[in-house]
Amino acid sequence: MHVPSGTTTAGLLNLTQHGELFFLPAHNAHHFRALIVTQAKGTCRSVEDAMLDVRNYPKRWPKMTDVSVLSDKHDRVHYRFALDMMFSPEIEGIVERTGPGTVRFEDPKVAGDFSTWKLRDVGRRCSMVFHLQHKPGRRSDFVRLVQNMEKGIADSAELAGALASARGYTGLPSPTRRYDVTTAGRGTWEALSGRGTVMRAIRRPGGTMVFQARRQIEVPPSEVIARLRDRERSYRTVDFLSDVDHKGELSTKWDVSYFGGWVDFETHATEKQDGPVYRRTETVKSGDISQGYWTWTVTPVPGGTALDLEVDLDVRAGSRVLRTLAAQDPIIGNSTGMQVSLEFMRVLGQGKSLRVEPTMIAQGDSIVGAD
Repeated sequence: MHVPSGTTTAGLLNLTQHGELFFLPAHNAHHFRALIVTQAKGTCRSVEDAMLDVRNYPKRWPKMTDVSVLSDKHDRVHYRFALDMMFSPEIEGIVERTGPGTVRFEDPKVAGDFSTWKLRDVGRRCSMVFHLQHKPGRRSDFVRLVQNMEKGIADSAELAGALASARGYTGLPSPTRRYDVTTAGRGTWEALSGRGTVMRAIRRPGGTMVFQARRQIEVPPSEVIARLRDRERSYRTVDFLSDVDHKGELSTKWDVSYFGGWVDFETHATEKQDGPVYRRTETVKSGDISQGYWTWTVTPVPGGTALDLEVDLDVRAGSRVLRTLAAQDPIIGNSTGMQVSLEFMRVLGQGKSLRVEPTMIAQGDSIVGAD
């Protein structure tokens, strides 16, 4: 899997100033593939050394216990560890520096099942691109385990696990101010959204996250708007929604069932037409949670629609079961916001990708491995 053309290092650094960037070519695909992009302070060599320093992993991930090194050769470490988390199996892996700026993690039990970090120094930061892939029909051991409890979690659990791994290396603090998306950032966002679903996890003080997602599809804007308005029918196949009840033209009751936790809440929708751009925001008004929203933006583009989604909704707050699970298992905690964003985009953003080229690209080096 390669980073799509039009994706620049400058754009990736801009989009990951306050969080992580995710790219998913296809939802719930038989052959899972994804990219996670982030950045770390310091040099990439120091990040590579930290990845090879298996014995000190528990300092980066306090939930990790019983780390044992099975073999330690030059730039290649075979290891095993356990996690002090519910449902987690014992994990075995191999980490290897395969070349300058390239570190590969693989499953020794499954030939061809590996993930690769591509690292590049840019000033005082290390730009990091994590290539995730599994053999067709296979998921990670952890994901297969949690799917027995929450069958639709596959993609979000894979990405949440990768997010937990990445944050052990990045060391970036929560943001204290907003930042502007540059021309390079907009071009990179455009390039990725024309090839699949692109999503950002934007950090906020206190550890919460806002998720933004975008997808460009070969579907007319009028059809997409009709989906957003027809809530009972359109949201019917969203995995974590057990029921959607149309209470009026703009009011809706949502019943969430996730990992055995039940959360009910009502939203009031507002619609705005700004020239050709349509926006619909669902804002929480009552129920088990007291705040939150998600906003859809529909923009006509040549050949179809650009669909944007922003989600600021923490369903964990409405369920003691979910709060307990999230406190004990950060991967499940991170997956809740991802699950909302990915499932909404998978269902409401159905359609063939436009595969558009970016319209605004800053001058600069393309990321290594671009197609």
